[in-house]
Amino acid sequence: MASKHHPVDLKGLLEAKIKQTIEANQLEHRGGFLTTDFVTEIFTTENLAEQLKDHPEAESVPSEDLRKTAQKIRDHQKQLYAILLLMGESRRIHSVIFSEVNSIKDEFLFRPTTTVPSLQWYTKERLDRLTFFDGIADTFYRKQWIFPPSLLTTETLEFPEKHFVFPFESAPELLGSGLHGDVYKVTVSSHFLQIRQSEQVSHVRSCTSPL
Repeated sequence: MASKHHPVDLKGLLEAKIKQTIEANQLEHRGGFLTTDFVTEIFTTENLAEQLKDHPEAESVPSEDLRKTAQKIRDHQKQLYAILLLMGESRRIHSVIFSEVNSIKDEFLFRPTTTVPSLQWYTKERLDRLTFFDGIADTFYRKQWIFPPSLLTTETLEFPEKHFVFPFESAPELLGSGLHGDVYKVTVSSHFLQIRQSEQVSHVRSCTSPL
């Protein structure tokens, strides 16, 4: 008799990865993060289609349509769906109104524009304007920082200290203190550094708030 197929536990894999990063950088409350590369690796079309079958909304949906939805998530909503999974709100992916189709893509939610200052990429007000986030905007806003924004080497960016997650691959090593705060030596995940080929990555960054 053929054995029953068990779908991949995508939420479990995400949680395990977050736990792994916390163990590496020893920042229990500010160190758990995910990379889009990892999510891309586990969010195959097959895995996503199996995940979608668990939603009551998908009971009468043909398999081919589920695969199309899975491909759309893989192409445009990986970060969004990962956060919804972690929140226990993944079923919302089936309730997108037509006027918001483009507004709930990763390209809109998690990418900078050339006209908007970096601090405004991740505002709660942006979520409040979308029906899709009714009732979960606060939680989603706090949770979305598990995907930290890129740390550019050419400029200093400011982000909300209360929610920002540090994408460190090692535990911070305190080098010294001064008038402007503490200086730590850390290894920043290469996924969050955008540098020119001629530049060298510095592992020393200053921080004025507790890690």
